[in-house]
Amino acid sequence: KMELLRNVTTEFIDEAKRFIELKKVHVELIDKPFLTIIVDLITEKGTSTVIMSHDYTHIELMKFNEEIILEDKCDDLYYQEKEKYKIHEIVEFATSTSLQDLKYVEDAIKMNTRFYEQNFTNLNEIGIAKRLSEISKGNLWLDILSATSGASDSRMAGSSLAVMSNSGSGNQGLLSLLPIILMSKKLNLTEEECLRACALSAAVLMSIKQEFGLMSGMCSAVVASCGAAAGR
Repeated sequence: KMELLRNVTTEFIDEAKRFIELKKVHVELIDKPFLTIIVDLITEKGTSTVIMSHDYTHIELMKFNEEIILEDKCDDLYYQEKEKYKIHEIVEFATSTSLQDLKYVEDAIKMNTRFYEQNFTNLNEIGIAKRLSEISKGNLWLDILSATSGASDSRMAGSSLAVMSNSGSGNQGLLSLLPIILMSKKLNLTEEECLRACALSAAVLMSIKQEFGLMSGMCSAVVASCGAAAGR
């Protein structure tokens, strides 16, 4: 699913670039009210079509010429009105639910912390994190900016190391948790305090994304910042 690209080698990437240079790839914008990606591959053997819809990993249709290989259309209830939570309900959940129920959040903290602590010197990064870390001199806010921008930079540069995403986005998963993780260490908070703050951040982010949908004009950085601010 979301880790599919970890199997892509440099040979595949080089071949894809060559394919583009030969002007064999054509991209068109389609007007749909929800996330939709349609890929037609045309060769001398025929035409294959794959349609992804509604979600990043949901394949709605696979067919070769007129032969349908897979069909899994979403029903009309996919985008039905989902239950909405008020902020005080989210806070109550994050602060009072059992720690066992937050195991997924605990896994996210470990995974995303491990990601930002890696040294991705071999990646083609912009280098914002390095410059910020050189001037931070222990300043908490600059350290947070350095960690979050560096983690996002590494993902955009092509790191294959896994992170825990939120609402389908690895960057949202990183940006909603790393500021809280770093602040918790700086303030010597307990693991439980950090865990519950991260749970609050993740839940607020998910609530906002539920309102806008997976794809929207609202930048992920803004949504993730709302979660991190709530967790703080």
